Amino acid sequence: MSNWDLEIEAAASEGDKMDETVIAQPDESLQLEDLKKEKAKAKSAFTKTRHSLLQILEEDFPDREEIKVIQKKLINAEEKAMDIMGNLYDKYKHRNDIKNVMKTTKEMEKIEEEFTDAENECRDYLIESKVASSVGSSLSRISKRDNVNSENKVESKHVTEEKEVKPEFEQTTKEENNNKQLKSELGSDMWKQLKRVSIPIFKGDKRNYQSWKAAFLACIDQAPATKEYKLLQLRQYVEGEALQVIEKLGHSAVAYDAAKERLERKYGGQRRQITLYIEELENFKPLREGIAKDIEHFADLLDIAVVNLKEAGRFEELKNGSLYNKLQRKMTESMLSRYHRWIFESGKTESVECLREWILQEAEFQTIASETIHGLSANTRSNSQRNYKGNRRDGFRTFFGESQNESYTGNRVCKCCNGNHGVWKCDEFRKLTVNKRWDTAKRLQLCYRCLGHDHVGRQCPRSRACNLGGCKEVHNRLLHRDKQSFSEPKVPVRTESKTKQNYAAEKKENTDAATEGENRDRTMIGRDRKSNFVTLRTVPVILKNGNRTVSVNALLDDASTKTYINADVAAELGLQGQVQKVTVNVLNDNVETFETMPVEVRLQSHNGQTDAKIVAFTTNRVTGSLQPVD
Repeated sequence: MSNWDLEIEAAASEGDKMDETVIAQPDESLQLEDLKKEKAKAKSAFTKTRHSLLQILEEDFPDREEIKVIQKKLINAEEKAMDIMGNLYDKYKHRNDIKNVMKTTKEMEKIEEEFTDAENECRDYLIESKVASSVGSSLSRISKRDNVNSENKVESKHVTEEKEVKPEFEQTTKEENNNKQLKSELGSDMWKQLKRVSIPIFKGDKRNYQSWKAAFLACIDQAPATKEYKLLQLRQYVEGEALQVIEKLGHSAVAYDAAKERLERKYGGQRRQITLYIEELENFKPLREGIAKDIEHFADLLDIAVVNLKEAGRFEELKNGSLYNKLQRKMTESMLSRYHRWIFESGKTESVECLREWILQEAEFQTIASETIHGLSANTRSNSQRNYKGNRRDGFRTFFGESQNESYTGNRVCKCCNGNHGVWKCDEFRKLTVNKRWDTAKRLQLCYRCLGHDHVGRQCPRSRACNLGGCKEVHNRLLHRDKQSFSEPKVPVRTESKTKQNYAAEKKENTDAATEGENRDRTMIGRDRKSNFVTLRTVPVILKNGNRTVSVNALLDDASTKTYINADVAAELGLQGQVQKVTVNVLNDNVETFETMPVEVRLQSHNGQTDAKIVAFTTNRVTGSLQPVD
């Protein structure tokens, strides 16, 4: 065989191998199509199983064994669907198909959420039905045992004691009847004098379900009436989503029991109640030093949460874990210091229960101290005005100057003009100079911290630092004395007949008044000259500092060489900087020298396309005398 023949055979064998390789590797697009078909089948099977489980749970008397069987089927269907979608996700990711990767991720999250909801409803029903059956069986056993014991006792002693007991029994019976008659008369009289209990309307808010349920069970469910009548009453005390849950059940006695079970399954349960307590603890605003009401309310919330966690058997959450760390962050540094010293001296182990024990003691001691200093008749209402859900009082803030509706909403009769608003919103009060505002506040005996009139000084619930221009005084921002020092022109105001030489001389004289080393910048602020057609563009932006964000309107001034930010916005974001003096040339050749604080803040657009760090200087009012126009 020649070399040429050998080369042909080798080439042929290599070609056969390549054909085998091509045949052995399936087409990737065919794999994707197969996975898509499998995904559709798996999702369909999961949805059908889930719907069948929810249908059984909606029945009046569902079978526990049947529920368990379908629950296992649902678990298997969910696992199969997630495996197929996971393989599909890997294929898309390998092909760098970002669109389908995101779509598959959303589908997986949706299936997981639907599975979790169905599993929770199934578990809640199984637990509730098990507890109800165990209570019913124990009651039946106790009643049977009591009946047997009573029958045996009657049979054994009936003959021997009948003659001896009869006279005494008759006398005792008469006394008991007289006492019962007297008590019933007193009870009926007292019952008539009691104030009628009003049952609230339940609209589907899970936070209000337990209180509504207690009132309904006491007033309607335990009343001597038929279940059909109770169902009609139940429909009167539910609205919205809650009414939709029970309105199609009918009007029979069985429908009444089913309606209660549905409401309990959808809105009740120990798990939901504990979750609400923990959320309320997490939303609780940090404690304020020396405020007894804060620590009292925190102690109440912590006490309720610990008791419910114990009843549910969730002892792991009461140890030194994430909940324990979150609760410690609600306390002040001095409180944490005292707490850890107490832990060290008493030799206890850190846990939520130890924190609860110390908080209860601290609340009691703080209350004693407050009552000793301020007395029992102190204005405790002002301390309780704080919103513990973390929300501001009704109203809004504006960042074009001072804040609106800054104090709590109390009696809104203005002491300055007798209008239906607070002093902090009074136009007449705002028109006054700062010194006259102080005089008015003294004359009307207003609180300097919030301008309220029903308390003063340390009892103010809105005590905080001013923070305007770095001011650390505790007073309302309308009472802030601006530390600006204006350098007024030393020559008469320039008229139209002045020459350019005189104008240059005046400008030099004005600018020489500023000290050496101070910044000189020009910004176009209409302070002295008023124009009927001055308009500047604005754009909504987001200012961010750490976890704090504020949405404001940015004023675009093409003639300005620096960026300025309102001092109250800087205070709201917690921005800090070193105070320095700045000299600014404004309109009409005036020179202003004022204290400012350079701060760094992130500026973002609402669409997320712009995100930059800027340096801005604080000022009392960026817009000057300009007014917004609709």
